[in-house]
Amino acid sequence: MLTPTAVEKVDKIAEQMRLTRSEVLERLIRTECLDLDLLSKISGNISEQKNSR
Repeated sequence: MLTPTAVEKVDKIAEQMRLTRSEVLERLIRTECLDLDLLSKISGNISEQKNSR
């Protein structure tokens, strides 16, 4: 399940690319960003990320 913010971001990209939400997510999953080392470096706490900006 995606957060409302994630849905908005994915939908915005999908609209611009004329794709479905599923197609955008499929493309994202196939990229290098779905990497254990990279994902482990990203904080899971969204509020921490906002406060650090």
